[in-house]
Amino acid sequence: MELHQVRYFLAVASTLNFTRAAEMCNVTQPALTKGVQKLEQELGGQLIYRERQLTHLTDLGKAVLPMLERALASTEAVRRRAREFRQKEVAPLTIGLAPSISASLVLEPIAEIRKFVPGLRVELREEPPSRLVELLLEGEVNVALVGDLDDTPERIDDWTLFEERYVAVLAPSHDSLAFR
Repeated sequence: MELHQVRYFLAVASTLNFTRAAEMCNVTQPALTKGVQKLEQELGGQLIYRERQLTHLTDLGKAVLPMLERALASTEAVRRRAREFRQKEVAPLTIGLAPSISASLVLEPIAEIRKFVPGLRVELREEPPSRLVELLLEGEVNVALVGDLDDTPERIDDWTLFEERYVAVLAPSHDSLAFR
């Protein structure tokens, strides 16, 4: 099944006229007819009754019409998304965060990046560290922020972003001798 055949069938289905459908598709009427016939052969049945002034859809034509409309719409959406992606109108970025990592760590850097990439679409995903490693390997997340990992696969690059120092803060009235 080829997209131009689907497009031809949908044009005929909407106009119920081969001449007008051919004009809509910017092809000759014989080319449109041949495309619809090839689609019918592939689907194993007639889609359109061709009677001079009474062109109409067969039961098979009516049954497949909504699915072919969705297929064509999906294809056009894919083309649109690919064009936007190439033109950097849409730049998806999925960031995985371990539950112990605050999303506030990434808000400022994202705001800075957005100045240069207006189509940036960020998705934050919280998962356990081991699951984030799996998602990185599967290509489901682009980057992950986690604490120390026991075993990082060779295919994944890792960098230490910072080290935290923990201190105990006590009230002046507390007996600090109890810690010795």
